[in-house]
Amino acid sequence: MKLRYIFTAAALLAALFSCDVSGVDDLEENWIYEEPTVAELSLSGYSATTQDDLTYYTLSFTSSTVNLHTVLVATSSYGYIAATGYTETTSSDPKNGYYISEDTYVTVGGSTKYISDGTITVTATATEDASTYTYTISTVIFDSDSNCYKLSWGGDMTF
Repeated sequence: MKLRYIFTAAALLAALFSCDVSGVDDLEENWIYEEPTVAELSLSGYSATTQDDLTYYTLSFTSSTVNLHTVLVATSSYGYIAATGYTETTSSDPKNGYYISEDTYVTVGGSTKYISDGTITVTATATEDASTYTYTISTVIFDSDSNCYKLSWGGDMTF
């Protein structure tokens, strides 16, 4: 049993001292994704439209570096934006708990980029006023150029 531990320790030491750290430098220089664009947003506009049994929540946010526009889809019986993680779908296949991909985009430096992947997460808490909710909305989303956006907003909305 002792002999097994000695061989294991010797193998670990040999592996440790034979490592070449130049490979780590290559990894740092050749990241697949750039650092995400991170911003705290301000709500610039919102509305809700009900069609069939779904409600489409159109939300617009701004910051000094990036703007976000999205349409979230929820069951109309909620009467508020449902707390969940919204993933992408198209307007031809709207579903509860999804965002409409052709209506979800970021604007950075005057350039609009549509979101191709990621999640928009919503938390909701009722306030004393039954029609007002306190929301937290955060994203980890990617545009078609694989740029990542970690955006967030918190505040009250009434529908």
